[in-house]
Amino acid sequence: MQELSGGRNWEKILVMIAGDAGPDVFELYEGLLFYFYKKGALMTLDEFFENDPDISLDDIYPNVQKIMSIDGKIVVFPKGCQTFGLFYNKDIFDKAGISYPDENWTWDDFFATAKKLTRDFDNDGIIDQFGCKGDELRNYLQCNDMNVIGLSDVPISSDWKKIMYNDSKAIRLAEKYFRETHKAGACPTAEIRKDFGGSMFVMGRIAMVISMSYAQSEFREFVGTKFDWDVAPLPKSRSGKRKSGFYSHCWVMSKKAKSPKMAWELMKLLAGYEGAKQFVAKGIDMPIFKAGEMTDIYLNYAEKPKNKKIFIDALNYMVYPPLYRAAVPNMWQLVEKINYEIVNLNKDVKDTYLKYQPEMQKILDDFYKDYY
Repeated sequence: MQELSGGRNWEKILVMIAGDAGPDVFELYEGLLFYFYKKGALMTLDEFFENDPDISLDDIYPNVQKIMSIDGKIVVFPKGCQTFGLFYNKDIFDKAGISYPDENWTWDDFFATAKKLTRDFDNDGIIDQFGCKGDELRNYLQCNDMNVIGLSDVPISSDWKKIMYNDSKAIRLAEKYFRETHKAGACPTAEIRKDFGGSMFVMGRIAMVISMSYAQSEFREFVGTKFDWDVAPLPKSRSGKRKSGFYSHCWVMSKKAKSPKMAWELMKLLAGYEGAKQFVAKGIDMPIFKAGEMTDIYLNYAEKPKNKKIFIDALNYMVYPPLYRAAVPNMWQLVEKINYEIVNLNKDVKDTYLKYQPEMQKILDDFYKDYY
């Protein structure tokens, strides 16, 4: 029996499976899950979960169970999950005399504070400290009841078939977001982010970033004693709603596994109760199991952040993004082009959204033709 983890030559794996030479168990990128399923490359796991007395679906968080199936059939055994939180530099807040983010924060609080914490300390016309990172639009849209394609800024209809760039609510929300962040100078430009990569929060130059729970490991390692930091829940909408995005690693079984029973035992070893204990003890991914012991292992692994429990709480208000399991070709490249025109060329948000609505819709239509 073969096991392949972390590989990136996905087409080669498909060819291997078709030729009865593929791995029995492998870790699959979420965006290709639907593609592999439609190609007939994945074994369904319902029978294994139903007949194995050593493991139960009831022990898995309900919102995690939702991402395990396609067409009502279980195809994924997740080995861990990620939800989002609002990381913040406590030293920056302390120096400015501003209270830390908390569970009562709304997006209006976030925007207002981001502007207050954006500073040019030596008055040379160059911003030394930014209030936010400038990639929060999808979180903002989701929190305000917009369906957003996974890991993008693209609003989509509830049936997942129509791009909502021409929707009045989506336009209104996007206009406010860009006005309060990029156009207000509260976040670094794309050029600055490119020069410094994703390390500006670690450098102490950004006060707040929204990121998945895995970021706590990175910050714990690289911030060191530079400054004190913590994490708060994501801001709420004006109506009091809070929503978090979600990510999960995928262990899958080949449809042509040589020994399905042995492959299942390997999946249990990797992602079942005992495997999960070892995995969550690293403090990177959260447990998929509700067991208190598993939660304690995760929460007690590291000293920071103090509010680590927020990531588990977020499973209760996690949203399942449309097309989460299927990467849409060329979608993100067009999103970057749209954002560039709005931010760098100072184009009107509404005009730009309406301009690219037909092209964006064609990308989605072509995707459905290919995948369905």
